[in-house]
Amino acid sequence: MNRWLAQAMLRLPRSWLAASLKSAYPKPAHRSAREYLQERLRNMDGDAIRRERAEVNRFDLRARLGEVRAPTLILVGDLFGRMARSMAEESARGIAGARLVVLPGGGDPSNLLVPEAFDREVLPFLREGQR
Repeated sequence: MNRWLAQAMLRLPRSWLAASLKSAYPKPAHRSAREYLQERLRNMDGDAIRRERAEVNRFDLRARLGEVRAPTLILVGDLFGRMARSMAEESARGIAGARLVVLPGGGDPSNLLVPEAFDREVLPFLREGQR
């Protein structure tokens, strides 16, 4: 369903998609995310994006998660939806030592919607990797 929905949305007129961003990211705190996505929308090649999305939908490495040996931090926003949270949880279970963090108020993209919470998790994780 998600695969079909993403493909269908990418076929909508860009003006409709731009308007939908205003309702998807209505809060003043969402301004940077909304502006970033609007800019991406203005500059996207619709055919290329549809092809890329089709490849992303076919890409499935769940069976290989156990091969990951690098320290892994998995972030997912609590507003991202049940499917995204489920995928994040499955990834965390499949990667030995992975740490899953659910960001309150986070969605897509959490680094722009809740930058302080995102940085609070990511920066220490990156610093640990430098030691």
